[in-house]
Amino acid sequence: MNLAWWVLPPYNLYWGTNHLLPQFCFGKSTVLTVHDLLILKHPDDQPYPQYYAQRFVSSLRRADRIVAISKTTASDLIDLFPWTKDKITIALQGYEQSLLPRKDLKTIRERFPYPYVVMLGGHRPRKNLALGIEAVALLQKQGVPIRILLTGDVHGCFQPLLQQYPDAVQRTGMLTRGELAALLIYSQALLSPSLYEGFGLPLLEAMAAGCPVLALDTPIYREVGSDAALLVPHDPEGWANALDRLLHDSMLRKEHIERGFENLKRFNWDKTAEVYSKTFHQLLN
Repeated sequence: MNLAWWVLPPYNLYWGTNHLLPQFCFGKSTVLTVHDLLILKHPDDQPYPQYYAQRFVSSLRRADRIVAISKTTASDLIDLFPWTKDKITIALQGYEQSLLPRKDLKTIRERFPYPYVVMLGGHRPRKNLALGIEAVALLQKQGVPIRILLTGDVHGCFQPLLQQYPDAVQRTGMLTRGELAALLIYSQALLSPSLYEGFGLPLLEAMAAGCPVLALDTPIYREVGSDAALLVPHDPEGWANALDRLLHDSMLRKEHIERGFENLKRFNWDKTAEVYSKTFHQLLN
C-alpha cells in the first residue's frame, strides 16, 4: 500500500505553500509555491541548510507546477534550474491595508516624538544593517537630527555594529501590527538595504503608510518598488546623500509618496487568487 495513504488524507491536488512537498506525495497533481531561494543563496540564514536544500530541489523536480511570488524569484529559479522554466507561473503577492486604531498612533507618537527612519526586522546577516546605520551616522556627523528605529530580532553578528554607533540606532522592542503601521506613518523613511529578498513586503507596508522608501538597488526592489522607491547602490555616502534629499526636499518626498500609493495598485490578492485558481483547474481538468 502507498505510504502516502497513511500520511495524507484523500486528495486530488496537493499545494505546498512554502517551498517543500511531502516526501510521500506521488500519483496526484502537485503545486509548489516558491517565495525565495534563501536556502541556496544565503544558507547561513537557515537551520540545517544542506538537508533543506536537498528537499527543496527534490520538491522542484516532483512539482507539476511551480508558483513564484515574483518575477525575480522566477528568474533566479530558471538561472539555477533551467528545467523548471516550462512549469513556472508567477503570482505576485497582494497587499491589503487594514484599519489602524487611533490608540496605536497615540502610543507611537508618545514613545518616539523625535525624527526617525525605520528598518524593519528580523535582521539576519543578509539584511545588511551596516549600510543603513553608516548612512545615518554620516548624516548625524553633519548635524542632521535623525536616528534609526530598529524593529524585530537582530542577529548576533550585528552587535559590534550597534555598539559602534549607539547614537544612530534605537531598538523598539516588540510591537503590534497596528503599532508597526503607526511607526511607518510617522517615519521620515523606510530603509531597506537587504542584499536578497524573494519579494519585499516591507516596501509595500511603507508605501501604504505614506512613508518614502530608500532601498538597495537590487532586482527584487526594482520589481516591487518600481519608480516609487528611491533605489541606491551599495555605498554609505550615496545612501546618506539620498536620505538627506528625502528629508529636506519636500517635492521629492511628495513625489515618492504619491508614486507609492499608485504602485500599491499592482498588488492585489484577487489577482493572486486568480492565478492559483487557474493553475489548480488546469491540473485537475
